[in-house]
Amino acid sequence: MGFFIRRLHRAIEQLYHKQQSTAIKTPFKLYRGQGLLEKHFETLKQAKGRLMSFNNFLSTSRNRDLSLKKITSPSAALNQGSVGVLFVMTIDPTLCASTSTSFADIKSDSQEKYQGDEILFSTHTIFRIDKIERITDDHTNTLWEVYLTFVGNNDNDLRTYTVQMQKELNSLAIGWSRLARIFIKLRKFEKLETLYEYVLKNTSSATDKENYCDQLGCMFEIMENYPKALSSYEKSSRILSHNHSPNHLNLAASYSNIGALYGKMNENKKMLASYEILLQVRKQSLPPNHPDLAASYRKIGTAYSKILDYTQALSAFQRTLGIRGKTLSLSHPDLAASYHNMDMIYAKMQEYSKALSYFERVLSIWQKFLPSTDENVLQLKKILIV
Repeated sequence: MGFFIRRLHRAIEQLYHKQQSTAIKTPFKLYRGQGLLEKHFETLKQAKGRLMSFNNFLSTSRNRDLSLKKITSPSAALNQGSVGVLFVMTIDPTLCASTSTSFADIKSDSQEKYQGDEILFSTHTIFRIDKIERITDDHTNTLWEVYLTFVGNNDNDLRTYTVQMQKELNSLAIGWSRLARIFIKLRKFEKLETLYEYVLKNTSSATDKENYCDQLGCMFEIMENYPKALSSYEKSSRILSHNHSPNHLNLAASYSNIGALYGKMNENKKMLASYEILLQVRKQSLPPNHPDLAASYRKIGTAYSKILDYTQALSAFQRTLGIRGKTLSLSHPDLAASYHNMDMIYAKMQEYSKALSYFERVLSIWQKFLPSTDENVLQLKKILIV
């Protein structure tokens, strides 16, 4: 496989240099139709304005209509839980040349005749996600256009990210931890799982075992394999309990992970039980007005709210507000978050005058640090009819 990849990369490079004498020198557009799972598309939407890399060879077309009709529409129509995405890519040939990014017109050799005027890029082509818009279609509402601009490897954000990643890796001891962090960054989860299993079998350090179990749980959680994530987090917690005092703060962090995971699994009573242990550990180790205690009470309030025990939820949120009211400025966003917890609980308890009072406090703070066009501000104004 590696031999094939190298040969294809070199073939693209050779065609690229051969075609440059007659190639367009001004920016132009290319298209790629692709089906994406809805959850992956949601992740893409949240990354608007950020960078995106096609890590494999990238096949594109000059023909927008063919890309849309022959690829995007069937992807959206035939695969339940998927959306059709038409990537619209702006390519600057001068920037490609300056960043050694190779692409070639291979329409005469392409087996994908429906693509029409196929342009093939070598691996690791980097773009910025400019905007995402729905495509109007009479038959489906799951077609989208994603506008990308080629940035190459000289982009400021990319350099900043690269430097930050290097700092993070340099902060780790060389060896398994560094390799694991690289796999996490690259989302190579199968290799990461194999690595963790090997290390866990071959290390005698309780601290290392606890850390690796915790990281393995985090990996499974990202993969949405919650049973395996829970098993790893619980194993980490058992190692911590065996080797540390009952009020060790790492144990609190472990129960925080377990509680959050139970929440994702809709096991709300188990979530509450985990957060109550978290609170007890922190109460033994932290001063009474510590922000982590406020966060713990908020987690408990959220858990009580999910099991519809609004009286207990209100009590927990009041404890959070009591700590934050003493330690934060009157316009602090975390104080607004506590007010928002209070207004939602009072609304669920049908105590609307009290809910209104806290809604007004939330809006007062939000207007100090959010733009007037922010969706949350507009929604709250609509509730208050401001």
